[in-house]
Amino acid sequence: MATKIPLLLTGLAVFVAPAAYGFIGWYRSLSARRLIEGLAVSRCRSVAQGYVALAGRQKAVPGHPLIAPMTGRSCTWWSRTVEKRDHLRWVVIARRTSHTPLLLDDGTGQMMIDPEGAKVHATQRDRWYGTDYRIDHPPEMGMFRGPYRHTETRMTEGEPLYVAGLHINRSAQSLPSVVEVDTGAILAQWKNNQASLLTRFDANSDGVVDMNEWNHARDAARIQAATNAVKPEVTPEAGVISCPPDHRPFILSVQPAQDLVGRLKLSGYGKLALFIGFSLAALWLVGKMLSLQLD
Repeated sequence: MATKIPLLLTGLAVFVAPAAYGFIGWYRSLSARRLIEGLAVSRCRSVAQGYVALAGRQKAVPGHPLIAPMTGRSCTWWSRTVEKRDHLRWVVIARRTSHTPLLLDDGTGQMMIDPEGAKVHATQRDRWYGTDYRIDHPPEMGMFRGPYRHTETRMTEGEPLYVAGLHINRSAQSLPSVVEVDTGAILAQWKNNQASLLTRFDANSDGVVDMNEWNHARDAARIQAATNAVKPEVTPEAGVISCPPDHRPFILSVQPAQDLVGRLKLSGYGKLALFIGFSLAALWLVGKMLSLQLD
């Protein structure tokens, strides 16, 4: 009987982990849903500083075009993931996401969105399968099976955009903060054109931008960003919405708030079912161990 207890303890650990995952997922989904339901949508022209929600159409920042790395399509945001098949599930092994700012236009004005740290709900998606795991390498085309799965998700100009995040007036930001945001956008734009990047910064002509050369590129991008901050390409009154420093969610969604609430509700119910199911299994194992100890 004593030999069975270590096995039961192992089984208990196996059940507790997904139960905890389910509970945390349900709680986060519930918190986000309640927050969105209680958050009125503001207008760009009259939005206050703080945690806000906005809705409108998305646009690219003038002078900062963005191209998706896999499809080469114009977009306002992209994310690329590489997953590896692990028995019956796919496990993410690499992820890369754009950090170029985008604009939201609701007809009364524009708002700059810094997407870093956002939970993005996008609907445009392309997927490939293959034998190559490298995220910086084009995926193999025409394959319908393989141990690796490459996925590109995008948002594009003109699509609807719902945003919930922290609003700070651009004029209220310090100049270094604005420069850092624009520096990241400029570097992302340069990385999307590798040929031009190598021509400008590959000083030793070895076909690779090494660390020192990349530092030179960063310095050049920072100088350009500082120039843009003095003469911004976006109207000076435009604010910036970014990730809150606290636990509140930062959400970008091409779906309206009511549809997003519905998705969060379904996701929350699924996580709650996961928590209940594995918790009951864990309790059964605890009872089994107690009965063995009493015997």
